[in-house]
Amino acid sequence: MNGQNRRQHPRSEIDHPARLYYQDIELRDCRIRNFSVGGLYIENSVCDCPTMITTAVPRPGGPDIRTALIEIPAAAEPDGCFTVAVRICFASPVGIGVAFLQSNPALLDYFRGLLSDARAQRESQADTARESPPVRIDPMIEGRIGKACERFLNRHLPEFFSLCSERLPEAADRAASDALRTELFHAQQTLQREAETIGAVQRTQLGERLTQLFEPAVREPGGAGQVSISREMELIAKDEFEEWVAIVGLGHSVESEISGQLHRVELGLS
Repeated sequence: MNGQNRRQHPRSEIDHPARLYYQDIELRDCRIRNFSVGGLYIENSVCDCPTMITTAVPRPGGPDIRTALIEIPAAAEPDGCFTVAVRICFASPVGIGVAFLQSNPALLDYFRGLLSDARAQRESQADTARESPPVRIDPMIEGRIGKACERFLNRHLPEFFSLCSERLPEAADRAASDALRTELFHAQQTLQREAETIGAVQRTQLGERLTQLFEPAVREPGGAGQVSISREMELIAKDEFEEWVAIVGLGHSVESEISGQLHRVELGLS
């Protein structure tokens, strides 16, 4: 194998420990990041690989300056590891690419088995998640969140109408035309007359949002399994801090939506 034909083979990502022996240097804590029939790519965050290779001095009768040994721990192996001879093909500041000096089907089968096991485990976890009953948070916490949102709405809706009653007449006085002045006065009167209706609509929408938020799960089209509408809410009963975070986060969300809706009402009336 050489550096050229090493790259001709498709590579598979993996994360596996290894040791690199190069000249008199032993690099522990290496990680194999990908492999192919032709070779490996290995990272080591504490070694300047280009400097290590370019400063190596060949010894008479010693190994080729570009060859190295790699130990790959594997509990299933009789010796507890694979030992493979490789040729260094390139070096980067954090890793090296190597080509196998001889093909090693057993090592490749070992890596492929690890990937297959990992894939099966992910699929099993996904199946378990689909079969798990939906998570329902503590009703007491639901109530506290709902009341916090209602307090927010009750505090800011009157502020909105009060601000409109102050700003609209001021804007009307500064209006550049009689038509605009008339529209602004009409908007003020409409807001005063419809304040109760607007408030009721906002409270209804808040209730609908809270109901949707507290729904445990919905099923995706195509039988993809149950997916939580609000995954962070599933964690809320675990700790008071998470409860507080959820209340604050929901408050910001409601504040943003209410502000947008009231702004649209204002634009529509004006």
